[in-house]
Amino acid sequence: MIDTERLEMVKASMLSSIYMGIESSSGLNSFLSMALMKGEEGSILAKRVNEIKSINAEQIREIANETFSPEPLRAELRAV
Repeated sequence: MIDTERLEMVKASMLSSIYMGIESSSGLNSFLSMALMKGEEGSILAKRVNEIKSINAEQIREIANETFSPEPLRAELRAV
């Protein structure tokens, strides 16, 4: 189970990291250039902040289940 208080602390930490990273012009340029190279447009900072603020425990659970519960790996060995 994901603790709501802990989730809010993680969100605050992520937002603080973003804000501290963009305090310098090189940090801001890096943040924006990475987003632009990924094809993002518009108010990139506002979008990122809203994404972080809107995430909830259920969404994290879904992603964790997809990430950590993959289908079994199947391999085949062949003699050469």
